Amino acid sequence: MTDTRMPRFVAGFIGLPLLLAACAAPHQPIPKYVAPQTGPTARLLMRGTMDPGDRYGVFLFDNASDCKGMRIAAAGGPQRDPAAVTIPASGISTVDIFVSKADKTYCRVRWSFSPRPGGSYVVTPRSTPGGCTGLILDASDVDKMKPEATLLRRDAPGNACVPLASSKSLAQLVAQGGANGTAAARPPAAAASGAQLPGSSVTDDDLKALTSP
Repeated sequence: MTDTRMPRFVAGFIGLPLLLAACAAPHQPIPKYVAPQTGPTARLLMRGTMDPGDRYGVFLFDNASDCKGMRIAAAGGPQRDPAAVTIPASGISTVDIFVSKADKTYCRVRWSFSPRPGGSYVVTPRSTPGGCTGLILDASDVDKMKPEATLLRRDAPGNACVPLASSKSLAQLVAQGGANGTAAARPPAAAASGAQLPGSSVTDDDLKALTSP
């Protein structure tokens, strides 16, 4: 009786191109954020302080608790801030502040907070020599802007989405002398322009598309 089973090494050669094709699949652009059409809302503004060549993106999530369903809400660069966006004010919102630096390193700060209906908030990305900082200010009273009281830091070393129950408030971080809105720069995933950055679905090209003239 003839053995019609495919030799293992042949099956391996057939499967290899499929595996390589899957690995080489192009990065899918992050979908754009869509403002709510009903329910209570608040305004989210961006005011960045970027070094030449640096860019920042502000991302929101469909599932704020689990940091799932990332959507790009705005992007800016040196002396170039985007228009305000409208966000829901009926629960928790999670904001990812992502900075792509001129040397292709990157950093991020991720906060959750509870917007108040009719409130105004300002995201403040800032380039630093070793990375970036980012806070969310309560700007409902423009003469008395202050860090938003409900902020919870969602990212930590090795974990881009700390569970809400384990997240620390800004007040706790300040009291412990921790990173109260700072993040260290990380190396690029590869030398190729637009390569996917580790630990994130964001690429440098996602920001370029929104900040290019």
